[in-house]
Amino acid sequence: MEAATDAWNSMSYLEGFLFTLWIVALYWGKKRIDLHFDRKTYRRSPANKVATTSTSTTKNPVKKSKWF
Repeated sequence: MEAATDAWNSMSYLEGFLFTLWIVALYWGKKRIDLHFDRKTYRRSPANKVATTSTSTTKNPVKKSKWF
């Protein structure tokens, strides 16, 4: 862990800023992938399918959230 601290302390401000942007971009990409597979799982779930014998005309809306 000491080597990571030394590496961070030896960076210039520009390198630190670019590294921070890189970490944020990786996190943002991970969240986008998670959201994609959550939506895919939600659509395939049998509990979210509307029964064909139901007299109700309302359907459960698929939650579409955009957070970017």
